[in-house]
Amino acid sequence: MMKKIGNACRVSLVSCLLLVGCDQRPPSLTRQQVDELIRMPADATTASRELVSQDAQARQDWLAIQGDLQAAQLEIGRQRDVLATERRYDSLLAAAVEQTSMLLACLLPVLIVTFLVWPRPAIPDAQHACDLLVTEVIQAPPRRRIALASRRRLTRPRDTHSRSHD
Repeated sequence: MMKKIGNACRVSLVSCLLLVGCDQRPPSLTRQQVDELIRMPADATTASRELVSQDAQARQDWLAIQGDLQAAQLEIGRQRDVLATERRYDSLLAAAVEQTSMLLACLLPVLIVTFLVWPRPAIPDAQHACDLLVTEVIQAPPRRRIALASRRRLTRPRDTHSRSHD
């Protein structure tokens, strides 16, 4: 099948050449056209060099962009991991705070009742304190009585308000 198509193309090409023919005279070109034809390959070479350098620059830019993209993806992944760790820690902390507050809320009535029911030592009243002091002074030896009395005078608070009004 391929041979038939190839033969058909050859036959049509040969018939076109026979019909058109070959002209033996040289083409009539001006000097300017000839100069342009000579410069065309040089311009094409310069253009292809520029195209190659622009392609190389575009590839370098593309690689730089891909590197930046990969770095950004790594940073996003790191941030995602940090957020996941923080969320895990925050949820544990929230659960611990909630359970501790519930425990304190449940124990608060027990603590209040314990505080109210717990026996406290009796606080001596003023008359009882005076009686103890008089008994101590009377039962103390004479030298000690003088020391106690002098200490009482030294430690007695002075009435500064009455003197300031004088």
